[in-house]
Amino acid sequence: MLFRTSLFATLLSVFAFAASASSLTYNWSFTADFGTSLGEVTGTISGLHVGSNDGTGLTIEVLSSPSRNVLGGGWTFDSTALPAGDAFFVESDLTVSFADALFFRDGFNDKLFFGGYGGWVPQLFSSNESDGAEDFSSHSTSTGKTIFAPIPLPAGLPLLLTGLAGFAGLRLRKKRAAKV
Repeated sequence: MLFRTSLFATLLSVFAFAASASSLTYNWSFTADFGTSLGEVTGTISGLHVGSNDGTGLTIEVLSSPSRNVLGGGWTFDSTALPAGDAFFVESDLTVSFADALFFRDGFNDKLFFGGYGGWVPQLFSSNESDGAEDFSSHSTSTGKTIFAPIPLPAGLPLLLTGLAGFAGLRLRKKRAAKV
């Protein structure tokens, strides 16, 4: 019975890994060339998957901005600028080829726009005086896109899970052979 529980736990780990592998995490950035401060705005986005993404269920965090204001998470998807469009599209090679999404927090005082592919332009905006009423946006045709770089899974994790699954299978074969 203990072996079956161990095998079940191992297989569950493998399936959990496979499910998490379909959920992708990216670093994102854009260069603010318009607004109250100029410089780079960066962050992470988790929960994207290959194909069309409607914007819901994603975890967004702003890691840096030119003034170091409007940082952190808690962002909620609101809309796209283009009617009936995707918020994000991820190609099979994991390239984000499209972004058009508005996220908000703090009662809509803080807004984060992903874009530059049609629809919204990249922008981080706060009308909250405690955030300094910041506005960082990108209108340049050469740097006016939100850029996405995939964050890879830890290199040893797939190998570890494959090894555990193989070990469980080997133990199962030995147990079955002992019964014969």
